[in-house]
Amino acid sequence: MKVRVVKENPNLDCVLLNSGMQQMIRLDKPAEVDLDAFHHEIDTNFSSIVNLAVKFSAVLLAKKTPTALVVTGTHLSIVPAVAMPAYSSSKAALHAFMDCLRRQNQGASCKFIEISAPAVQTELHDYMGEEHGRSVGIPLADFIDQVYPQLERSEEHTSVSIPLGVSAEDYHSFVGTRQRMFDQLSDVMMKHMPA
Repeated sequence: MKVRVVKENPNLDCVLLNSGMQQMIRLDKPAEVDLDAFHHEIDTNFSSIVNLAVKFSAVLLAKKTPTALVVTGTHLSIVPAVAMPAYSSSKAALHAFMDCLRRQNQGASCKFIEISAPAVQTELHDYMGEEHGRSVGIPLADFIDQVYPQLERSEEHTSVSIPLGVSAEDYHSFVGTRQRMFDQLSDVMMKHMPA
């Protein structure tokens, strides 16, 4: 796939990876958990994005001009939704991967951007029934209006709204503290990375 995309678009300078599926999973009834479905959700939301990100990063990093790799994440990567453990876990793993990818390529001409999205009115929630599911979250047009200016500024941490039921102050404090801790650990770890 990467070879075809790059061949057909030799001036490719931005790749947006947007993959998501979500289901409610009752971990309090472990005998009823469909582990194949659980792992399929992890593969869709995390492993497939990692595969594409690594392949396209090689192309984008090789360019002399500014480029960007953008992934759609979620606030649930920081504050998991108890009813959606596979979705929350996969997006938390994606968030960690993007932090590592961004830090290891710090100073490169490629920006590694993660969009932290709230619930948005899309087919992601169709498991609740199409009518109800597509009414969950903010309208897609509102989301685009809020995220697009941040993308134009190449903000590597692009965020719209905050998780439902969490105060803005607590959320931003937690995210800021987490980022500082990641940066501190990264400073130590990067000194020992093989060349």
